[in-house]
Amino acid sequence: MIDRRQAEIILGARVRIAKFKDDPTKPVNADSLPTPPTTEDAGPWVTLGRIRTAKPQLDKKTSDIEGVGDDGIYQTTEISIISKRKLLFTTNDITPEALQLTFGLKDAIADTVEQAVFGSSSNTIDCWLYLELTDSYRNGSNMANMTMCGKLSLTNPLEAKSDPALAEYELMVVPNDLAKFTSTAISPKPSA
Repeated sequence: MIDRRQAEIILGARVRIAKFKDDPTKPVNADSLPTPPTTEDAGPWVTLGRIRTAKPQLDKKTSDIEGVGDDGIYQTTEISIISKRKLLFTTNDITPEALQLTFGLKDAIADTVEQAVFGSSSNTIDCWLYLELTDSYRNGSNMANMTMCGKLSLTNPLEAKSDPALAEYELMVVPNDLAKFTSTAISPKPSA
């Protein structure tokens, strides 16, 4: 539990995804949120590596509303409308999903199985994403977790160079009633 007088933290994030499948016995799709992963049972969730940075991004547009108020005078009010919701995150750990997105592969990578390079028309992975917020300053304690549905892509393809590779992911969040935020240790107790 964080005390409001000592709320300094080093915010960390762990990211896992569960890719949509057509398996009728264990479907993972927009209508079926898998059980959250645990240390004993990861289920369909796979990690995307050690997360270096993570942040939400909201794209907004503004519009002016004009009209006569109760005082009989024209007034203009500006309203802001969120048009897109994204989660951006980076990691130096390169997973098969990063390579799949870099080379536009239609299917998940399987060793010795050939597929067309740049054969994907959307170059995204439809998935559920499970994000855990941690307080890295206090031994990595879990602060909150959330699930969201979306289309995973890379903001830039991976580069082969003499520096560590950096995967820059973007999840275009698709609104879904099953997406949830759950706080585990954020709300401080009232203090005098």
